[in-house]
Amino acid sequence: MRKFWQHLFTESDNVTFDATKVLAALAILTGLGLAIVSVVWKNAPLDMQDYGTGMGLLFAGVGAALGFKKESGGINP
Repeated sequence: MRKFWQHLFTESDNVTFDATKVLAALAILTGLGLAIVSVVWKNAPLDMQDYGTGMGLLFAGVGAALGFKKESGGINP
């Protein structure tokens, strides 16, 4: 089971953790948790499409910000 999680959250070398995969998994788990809380405890629907769109835009914004930073080796190396 440990090997499964290692392959799931690392890059192709199976040593370096991939932050994008970890953040994507956390976003999915958070969305599922919010859906459960919203539907079970509050009896209100949660629009997963809006949540997914918001998370996608957040990831795109952070990716663009990191891409334009000089230290991260983005567009201006």
